[in-house]
Amino acid sequence: MEETDSEAVEEIEDHVGNDVSSNFPPVSVYPPINMLPFDWKKEDRGYAPNLEDFSDPDAGWTPIANNCGPTEFDSFLKIFCPEAMDFCIYETNQYAHQQKMTANHITRRMKAYKDLDEADFMRFLAVRIIMGIDRKPSQKHYWTRNEMLTSTILPKLLTSDRYFEILQNLHFCDQAEESEDHLFKLRGIWSICTSQFAKMIVPGPNISIDESLVLYEGRLIFKQLIPSKRSRFGMKIFLIVDESTGFILNMIIYTGQGHPLKFNPKDLGYGGAVALELLTPYLQQHRTVYMDNYFTGPILARHLLTEKTYLCGTLRKNRKYTPSPERMAKGEVTFFTSQNILIQHWKNKKVVSIISSRHKHEMQSVVTRSGRQMQKPSTVLDYNKLARGTDLSDMVMQSYNVLRKSKIWYKKLFFHLIDACIHNAFLLFRTKFNTNCQFLQLRLNLVRQIIGKYGFTQRKSPNQESNLSKFQGQHFLGKNKLNKNGKISYIKCRICIDPKSGKIRKETPNHCKQCNVPLCAVPCFEIFHTK
Repeated sequence: MEETDSEAVEEIEDHVGNDVSSNFPPVSVYPPINMLPFDWKKEDRGYAPNLEDFSDPDAGWTPIANNCGPTEFDSFLKIFCPEAMDFCIYETNQYAHQQKMTANHITRRMKAYKDLDEADFMRFLAVRIIMGIDRKPSQKHYWTRNEMLTSTILPKLLTSDRYFEILQNLHFCDQAEESEDHLFKLRGIWSICTSQFAKMIVPGPNISIDESLVLYEGRLIFKQLIPSKRSRFGMKIFLIVDESTGFILNMIIYTGQGHPLKFNPKDLGYGGAVALELLTPYLQQHRTVYMDNYFTGPILARHLLTEKTYLCGTLRKNRKYTPSPERMAKGEVTFFTSQNILIQHWKNKKVVSIISSRHKHEMQSVVTRSGRQMQKPSTVLDYNKLARGTDLSDMVMQSYNVLRKSKIWYKKLFFHLIDACIHNAFLLFRTKFNTNCQFLQLRLNLVRQIIGKYGFTQRKSPNQESNLSKFQGQHFLGKNKLNKNGKISYIKCRICIDPKSGKIRKETPNHCKQCNVPLCAVPCFEIFHTK
């Protein structure tokens, strides 16, 4: 292990917005938690925890996952199920019609909107996946005619107008309804997908809980600051991950003070209450959960033992009933035991505190990267090895994520959810079919299979030479329609807008009556109808 291992387990900085609010339900509605104090024994060398073997016979992929087809697209549809797809399509179409009915001014895009169907929705997701692989300065550059930036496949999947009208109307709730839930705009699709996660796998003996941050710089009541994260500002998500596969089992979005929880945050701390809520489906099987000091505490460790679940993680020294460490020299360790719980304070560069209900006090010799041997607690080694599920999933998803800069928070979280679905589909496909498929290759194959099933968008471009109507019949110039101010509207000339023409792009009040194409009177009208 490296010399910097202690930094991986040292205390993280306090996060903004973790205070317990008076908006929480009264204590009487919460399940009871044993709050009696601990009688800590210092350095009891004969201490050994009472352990039982992991006892869930159903651990592994469920029949739903085992019934998956042989392609990457089949794996994705097992995670992002047809119910989720139908939900997105229905709510998007409903929102588009509501906007058209209530808008004071109907725009060209509103008027031309065609109801979203399964084919266009999957093409839309394919476009976003390609955008994550081939990143350009802005989304409109994927449809540019500039040869240095042009993309050949995206315009065949969706026109720019169709892509942006789907993106604009993308919605996940009924706009006519009202709710005090901060996540009302996303709750439906989020619940469908996360419940599908849980149906795919029964986790093994080791699971981990951690937090992730989705970058968001707009105004939002539950936006968080976490200085230790790369994004620093954004929306915080709590994840539970199966360590044997890396599969994301569930995700909870933190919505600020007043976030409803099933367990009392005054007893367990906010992090402990969140952890217990995530762990509820996986108790009573002698699993071991690994988490950092934002979640852990002696009270939570004791309560988990009553639920036949072990805990291991870093610990904040100011947690209730935590024995304080004495002044120690580098390499020194002291430990305390009580009620089958071990707390260790180990001094490396800083004092690292560890709590475990699974380990006994034991030091192991390891070789650092520099080749130096040193002694480390076995709790630290196991924590560094088995508490990495969320960090690894974040690292994988970050490489080709479908996120783009957005002012609308629920769309940002939806695309993060799509990334999580692709990540889980990747793990399902690679594990079930025992393949060494890389994450990039899975995304490319997923796009190929979407195109293979739904095809390209069927459209006829007025610029294509196969459109012979412009060479036939009589063609006359006419004036464009009046705008809302009663004046003739000016539209970009079809010839001047082409960068290959060498002309300065300009707008014209004229158009061809038969072709309905905006054209300058001279010389663009003649060029369009003769070349």
